[in-house]
Amino acid sequence: MMRNNPNITRLLDEANQECRLAFAASRPDCEAMRNRVRHHELVEPLPNCFTAANTWAQLSPTDRTMRLARTVQEKYPTRIFAGVTAAVILGFWVGWGALDGTIHCTVPSGRVPGARNSPIVYHARRGASILTVDGLRVTDHIHTLIDCALILPFCHALGVFDSALRLGVQPARILAECGRQRRDCSRVHRLLHHADPCSENGGESWVRATIIELGFARPQLQVELRDPQTGKCYRVDFLWVLPDGTLVVLEYDGLEKYTSERMKGGSSTAQRVVDERERDAALTRCGVVRIAHVFHRDVANRRRFIYVLSSLGVPTAIG
Repeated sequence: MMRNNPNITRLLDEANQECRLAFAASRPDCEAMRNRVRHHELVEPLPNCFTAANTWAQLSPTDRTMRLARTVQEKYPTRIFAGVTAAVILGFWVGWGALDGTIHCTVPSGRVPGARNSPIVYHARRGASILTVDGLRVTDHIHTLIDCALILPFCHALGVFDSALRLGVQPARILAECGRQRRDCSRVHRLLHHADPCSENGGESWVRATIIELGFARPQLQVELRDPQTGKCYRVDFLWVLPDGTLVVLEYDGLEKYTSERMKGGSSTAQRVVDERERDAALTRCGVVRIAHVFHRDVANRRRFIYVLSSLGVPTAIG
């Protein structure tokens, strides 16, 4: 345990109250904080910016991104956030796999200020309007989406576009801006072709993007089926109606279905399994012939996921 330093404690407390990182105002403070990094009490996510290691470990990648952005804004008030960082600030869904600690900013000229290997990446503004959200300056929704399409792989970008449509962004406005861009916007057009506001969350968007990338037919989303025996309605994550009329269903159980108290609603793992079996029985009475449940690890293992989809009888995409 390091000796208490009231000044460092004050800096860390003030930063934590403002949901950002602390930065040292003097060389001695910086050296003292770096000494605590070596003793695993603090972490240094940005150069000369620190926070408690246990606090950082408990934050989601989304919350970490917000704290990094607030830190950059505090140190460099003229910075404007763009791309993936702006998407998080605007409330779009960005998969955790796309949040690696990089902060995306924009500059009018496109020139890159700062040092090499900096976690801050700069992009040309390209006519974007500037909005202020929770005190943070960001590029407008349309330019943010176009930047994300060009930065992120399809499997991560589709969730951003799904959530944007769900929040009311109009595809026609995105297409109109693409027509004014000098960049190749073919990736934007592909994302708009597949984007669906009915996608319930980012995890399901990622699964659907993987299905598309693997060459399988697109599923119907969140279809409601009524149990003829009980009259109860069930919404399924992904439904395919095969050419012969057969119904097959894929359910995505995410990362933590059987361990998260939030998802279990306080029920035991055994009860969750029983509930799932009862739900599957009800879906069978609704006419579903085959049902598969997948976790994050099943989808991430693409060979395994191909096997699951093929076993369900999901056809390949046409065209």
